[in-house]
Amino acid sequence: MKLTILGTGNAAVTECYNTCFVLSEKDDYFLVDGGGGNGILHQLKHAGIDWKQVRTIFVTHKHLDHIMGILWMIRMVCQNISRGQYEEDAVIYAHEEVIGLLKGMAENLLQKKEAAFLDKRLHLVTVEDGESKEILGKKVTFFDIHSTKAKQFGFSMELGDGKKLTCCGDEPYNEENESYVKDSTWLLHEAFCLYGQADIFKPYEKHHSTVKDACELAERLGVKNLLLYHTEDKNIAWRKELYLEEGRKYYSGNLYVPDDLEQLKLDEGEKIQLRDGREVVLREAEPEDAESMIAYLRQTAAETHFMVRLPEEVDFTLEEEERILRNIRKSDKDLMLAAFDGDRVVGNVGVHIFHDRTKVRHRSSLGIAIIQEYCSSGLGTMLAEECGLNPFLMERGIDFAKKAGFEQLELGVFADNDRALRLYKKMGFEEIGRIPRAFRLPDGSCIDEITMVKML
Repeated sequence: MKLTILGTGNAAVTECYNTCFVLSEKDDYFLVDGGGGNGILHQLKHAGIDWKQVRTIFVTHKHLDHIMGILWMIRMVCQNISRGQYEEDAVIYAHEEVIGLLKGMAENLLQKKEAAFLDKRLHLVTVEDGESKEILGKKVTFFDIHSTKAKQFGFSMELGDGKKLTCCGDEPYNEENESYVKDSTWLLHEAFCLYGQADIFKPYEKHHSTVKDACELAERLGVKNLLLYHTEDKNIAWRKELYLEEGRKYYSGNLYVPDDLEQLKLDEGEKIQLRDGREVVLREAEPEDAESMIAYLRQTAAETHFMVRLPEEVDFTLEEEERILRNIRKSDKDLMLAAFDGDRVVGNVGVHIFHDRTKVRHRSSLGIAIIQEYCSSGLGTMLAEECGLNPFLMERGIDFAKKAGFEQLELGVFADNDRALRLYKKMGFEEIGRIPRAFRLPDGSCIDEITMVKML
C-alpha cells in the first residue's frame, strides 16, 4: 500500500497545499480530505493519480481547508457522469453534519442535471462513531476525535498481520481514542509548528500541538512510524530538517515530515537477518523501484553466465521497467519479490503464470537471481522460501500460488549451475528433462538446460 501526501499545510498556508492525502492499493484510491479548492485536481495530477480513479473519499470535518476541494471532486464526478464519461459509482464517507453540508452545497451549486446523480451514482454516506467499512480491501473504523471545535472524525485502517494505520484528523490526540492510536504501525498526526517556536505560532491557542508534543505522544503509545502534517509554512524551505531535529529528541521510532506530493510505501516488507549478519528487506517491487531493478539486472547479467540476458541486452528504458512492475503489481497471477539492502536491489524472485490459456493456466514459472556478494549469505534459500518452495518457511508463497490457482511451479536452469541445482532440489523441485545445447555463450560454447518442476 502506498501513501501519497497531496498537501501538508494548515488552513492559512500559501507555500504548500492544505493537508490531504491518498492511500492506494494497485489501482484503488482512497482520498482523505480535499484541501481548500480546485488545487486538489492539480495535486492529484502531479502525483500521477487520475482523479477518475479516486472512487472512495472520506472527509474528516467541515473546515474550509478540508471540505472545499471535495466540492470540486463532486462537481467533476457528477459532470462526467452526465456526459457519459464516468463509468463506475463513487462514495463519500463523513459524519452526518459534513454529509449534510456537502449535499446542500452540491444541490445549490451544481446544475440540476448533475446534482441528480447525488445518492444515485455518487453516494454520500453517513458514518457513525465506531462504524467500520471495507476500503481498499481493508477494514476501516471511523471514530470521533472529540474536537473542541467542529465535530471531526478520524479513522483506523487494519493493514493485516496486526498492523494498523491511524489518522487523528488535524487536532491533538484525545485519550478517549487510545484504543485506536496505541501501538499503531503508522500514525498520521498534526504538528502545527516546532515547540521551540510555540511562542511565535501559538498552536495551543488554536488547539493544535507541536512537533515535540506529537513525538512524545507517539513514543508513549508505542507508535512505530509517525508522520507529521498540517504545519505552518514559514519554515517550508527547511521544515523537514528542523522538524526531524526536534522530533528525534523525543521519539525513537521512524519519523516522517513529508513535502507535498511525497509518496511513502506502507508495506515495510519483512526484515530478515542473513547468515553473515547482514539485514535485507523482502517486499514486492514497485514501479518506483524501476531504476534499482535495472541496475540489479545489469549487475547479475555481468557477474555470471547463468542469466539468459547479456549485460548489454538489459536495454529497456526506465518507463518500460516501470510499466512492467506496475502490471505485475496489478496482477493476481504474478509475484515479483525483491530483496533490498537500503534502496539497492540485491536479489529477486518472480512467479508468473505460464499462460492464461485454459489448458495451461494451472502452471506457473519461477525465476531467481542474486548478486554475487549475497550468494553465500543464505539469501537464495530465503528468497526461494518466500516463493513457496520450502514447506517450513514458505507459507506466504504457497498461499500466493494456491490463491492464483496454480498447481505446479516450473523452472529452467543452466546444467552447470551446481549451486542452484542443489538449492532447487532442497526446495522440492524434481528434474524432468534436459534440452541439449540450449544456451550458446559468447565464446561459442554451449550448455544444456535442465527443466524442473515442483507440484503444489
